Amino acid sequence: MGEVLPPRIFFGSIMGRFVKFHALRDDDPMIRNSRTVPGFAITDDRNLTSERQGSTGLSTARQQTDRRSVRIIRRFFGNLTHEQWGILMYKHLDHHLRQFGV
Repeated sequence: MGEVLPPRIFFGSIMGRFVKFHALRDDDPMIRNSRTVPGFAITDDRNLTSERQGSTGLSTARQQTDRRSVRIIRRFFGNLTHEQWGILMYKHLDHHLRQFGV
């Protein structure tokens, strides 16, 4: 949601555009075993019900964001439009749902 904006990593500045192009060009799911941004990996036990509710709340908040007023900056990809961010978030959620066989 843009609340945590880690600095852009060097590798992202080199490869980010290339990977962004390939991630956004079609409807293929995200590749398996992609790296997680340090600090975002979940290493403790979580309550599935509360995590599901939190995820739904984030999705609703994302939909209510003013699409014209914000450009989202991501650590790896660089600048993203709202449309590009939405596609990547869809693919990210789909990736995790596939991970757990949902």
